Amino acid sequence: MPPTQEPVEDLRSKAYRYLISYADKMNIPLLGICAGFQMMTGVMLPQETEKLIPVNDLALHKEIEKTKDAHTVLLKEKSLIKRIFNTEKIAVNSRHGWQIYLPALENQDKVIVTGLSEDNVPEVIEFKDHENWLGVQFHPEVFAALGKEKFNHLFKIFVEFAEEYKKTKK
Repeated sequence: MPPTQEPVEDLRSKAYRYLISYADKMNIPLLGICAGFQMMTGVMLPQETEKLIPVNDLALHKEIEKTKDAHTVLLKEKSLIKRIFNTEKIAVNSRHGWQIYLPALENQDKVIVTGLSEDNVPEVIEFKDHENWLGVQFHPEVFAALGKEKFNHLFKIFVEFAEEYKKTKK
């Protein structure tokens, strides 16, 4: 690799940071999935990015087969995620070995943890300044592709958010 060329991972991270910052500035709807969840947290709470730690129970969160349920996530009352799924808890797949340190998310005024796994790993985050932002630590696109209707509904809601946003920009 030439000395002036950045590694692909660094370029990808820069691109994500730029896009998330732009979405923040323009109030564009945003759904962050897995690493997107972590990147959203890193952009909105940059001082907390060093608080990425290994998950409590790797076996619970590192399900090899992403089409299977790995664990459940308890959803917070009056949250966007609970309104979308219309239930107290959801079974999700999981492919992550890292988590955002929960106390770091509790002592700030931008991010709300609205879904926790049974071992208290933040799995869903929402943003106080963005009603149309959601970060999930699991992979809803896999379950949506398998025809699981509640996961399809999640994407339908974000398409509606995007259509509403587009109307405001005409």
